[in-house]
Amino acid sequence: MAEKQQDSRIALEMAQQDADVRHREEMTRLQKRVHTGTFISDYLGQVLGFLVAAGCVVAAVYAGIWQNNWPVAALFLGLPVVGMIQAVRGMKPSAKGKSGS
Repeated sequence: MAEKQQDSRIALEMAQQDADVRHREEMTRLQKRVHTGTFISDYLGQVLGFLVAAGCVVAAVYAGIWQNNWPVAALFLGLPVVGMIQAVRGMKPSAKGKSGS
């Protein structure tokens, strides 16, 4: 009877370990998918941001040089500059978590 109980306990522990391994493998797979999705999203954002900035510069050159419309050229150049300023400001650590002042 003791040997049957020991065999049963060993079988339960093995099943529990197998379930734990499957769970950890599934969690690892899901985390890899999240990281891959984040990387793709960041990369796509950078590419699209570059395309918008390049388009604004081209439009500013066209408006300023060929159309001789300098206010419109300044507006077109202002858009990528404002975008870059916002990107740099977003990289700074926030002061909300700090205590004091």
